[in-house]
Amino acid sequence: MLGVTPVLPHIQSGKLKAYAVTTRYRIDSLPNVPTMQEAGLKDYESTQWYMVDAPVGLPADRVAQLNQWINEIAASADIKLALTASGSIAGKGSPKEIQDFVVRDTRRWRELAEKSRLNLD
Repeated sequence: MLGVTPVLPHIQSGKLKAYAVTTRYRIDSLPNVPTMQEAGLKDYESTQWYMVDAPVGLPADRVAQLNQWINEIAASADIKLALTASGSIAGKGSPKEIQDFVVRDTRRWRELAEKSRLNLD
């Protein structure tokens, strides 16, 4: 399993076959590739995500301004084109929504690791 970005040219050239994507949604750059759920693995989802972090104590007005700029950049045509080409999509949200997402996603993977008896140390 790999992220789409490094393998997309090989899939598009026919040298590599994609059987499914791990997101809950199909990817625009691979419209004919089903999701893992569509392929029969109920509730399967695994995604890569990136975010911008800021130092603790950064004034709220600066955090809000950075968040606004990042959301504007992520919505720009050039960035959307680059993201689509790499099999990615831009998310957006408030700093609180993003923080909540990171906490939920971290908890989800920690619980899976614990159930699988993986050594987390």
